[in-house]
Amino acid sequence: MKVALCFCGLTRSLRYTRESIQTYIYDVLEDNNIEYDTYAHFFQKDSLTLQRSGETNVPLDRNEYQMLPLTYWKLEDQDTFDASFDWTRLTKYRDYYNTNYENLKNIVRFYYSLKQVSQLIEQAGRYKDYDAFVFLRPDTKYLDPLPMDTLLQIRGYKDDERPVVYTPSWHTFSRINDRLACCNRTGFQLYAFRFNIWEQYYKAHGQSMESETLLLQWIRENHTIQGDFPLRARRVRADGRIIDEDLETNLKKHS
Repeated sequence: MKVALCFCGLTRSLRYTRESIQTYIYDVLEDNNIEYDTYAHFFQKDSLTLQRSGETNVPLDRNEYQMLPLTYWKLEDQDTFDASFDWTRLTKYRDYYNTNYENLKNIVRFYYSLKQVSQLIEQAGRYKDYDAFVFLRPDTKYLDPLPMDTLLQIRGYKDDERPVVYTPSWHTFSRINDRLACCNRTGFQLYAFRFNIWEQYYKAHGQSMESETLLLQWIRENHTIQGDFPLRARRVRADGRIIDEDLETNLKKHS
């Protein structure tokens, strides 16, 4: 069995989360004799300021990505991307989050970064090599082992052209959690395609949308086989603060 681990976005707190990624992701795969490659697209910045998360001019380490055993990766300066992107494509829609488009800009960056990861796999000619694709956030402290039963279920759909997308069973805002995912090949390509379709959804709704609702509608419209898995995790801010997540609400059905 072989798995593609996929990271994207800002590493920002990897120095605080690296140990949990090693323990609950890499060590679990190695203990179960599962081969893996790690793909990543990371934005880079010298410091981070986000009003909603309370991060103000927090210094970032541009070399933090080296803490992960990456196989294929791409680094991109976030300020350069921001300067090249036409943000009027976004700001012509009402700001769903009421954060002066801070959240929505982060969502668009996330969609772009995720698409770059998908392109790395495609450019390497490796899409058909993997039994499962696991999307993980680098700024997240993991609390449970990567579930082997989920990977085995996904492997059963390896050559199936139907998309298969499993998402976490906890913190299911809008009935889905889009922070992590386990997919078959077709499912991951679908999951990573949102940078190409977010505008058509905003236009159809006449306003911006939360990321979870867009994902749910997108995968349902593509007749995706959905499932969930109980890999819990907490986001960690750039200054080391751990966010108190709603982890238990939907986990009981897996106990």
